[in-house]
Amino acid sequence: MFDLIYKIFEIITPKIDISETFIVKSTFIETIFYICLILQIYWFIIKTLKRNEKFNFKSKVKDWDKKIKKVSLVWNICLSSYSFISFLYFISKLKRNLYLDHYSFTKIICVHDTNNYLGAGGFWIYMFTLSKIFELGDTVILVLKNPKRKLSFLHWYHHVTVLLITLISFNSTSQDIIIPACINNFIHSIMYFYYALTDLDYKPKWGIILTGLQILQMIIGGSIPLFWILFYVILKKWECTMDLYFEKNKIIVHMLGLFIYGSYFYLFLQFFINKYGIQLLLLLPTIK
Repeated sequence: MFDLIYKIFEIITPKIDISETFIVKSTFIETIFYICLILQIYWFIIKTLKRNEKFNFKSKVKDWDKKIKKVSLVWNICLSSYSFISFLYFISKLKRNLYLDHYSFTKIICVHDTNNYLGAGGFWIYMFTLSKIFELGDTVILVLKNPKRKLSFLHWYHHVTVLLITLISFNSTSQDIIIPACINNFIHSIMYFYYALTDLDYKPKWGIILTGLQILQMIIGGSIPLFWILFYVILKKWECTMDLYFEKNKIIVHMLGLFIYGSYFYLFLQFFINKYGIQLLLLLPTIK
């Protein structure tokens, strides 16, 4: 089935030359500059919406709550649909790498092979990278719903750091972006579907499962830079094929990735305990 899905994607997906995209053509310093510029615009928009009374539509527009819910519903359905379609491509590509191209787990996260950035692979990795910019719109919608709402540290920290690590990984044409992209798209397809249901005034009872999956995502995602740093940099057990420039970029990406995934694990686990800890304790006596 996955082979068929992969072939369909190869046929219908626009072919782009990933090396010509401005992110890949940029130097590491230029990429950091673009990230800072995007985040500065992001911060300015959010602060303006929260502080400027002109944008307090909640108190000025009739039935604003219903109208913004419709906008939010469309937004979440679109992101959920995109995430699921993107997941289908990445899981089919991952299966092809493992079974048809005879890639090992080590090769996927170790070897600098830019073939995955060509053709359909290049398009979907590029879309995944750009989606992290579009997902900043989540915050805009939250603020438009209620300008006085206090945004959690987890919310803005997650959006900012995801954008940072994704753009840097894309700039370095890191092959192992496929695994995090696959998992992230799967989780996001569920997460945005969950948000869409809440926009319909239906509160799903499986929020605890979603948060558990997010924590599992952080464990799997964090294991990639951890294994690479441990077995290639420290123990020197892996022989990775890469030039010196790529190796230096890879070290930066994985050191940053290890820190970010570690912080995600802590923050999401803290969120899980605070929100569902009591609920789980109440369930324990019923488990025999």
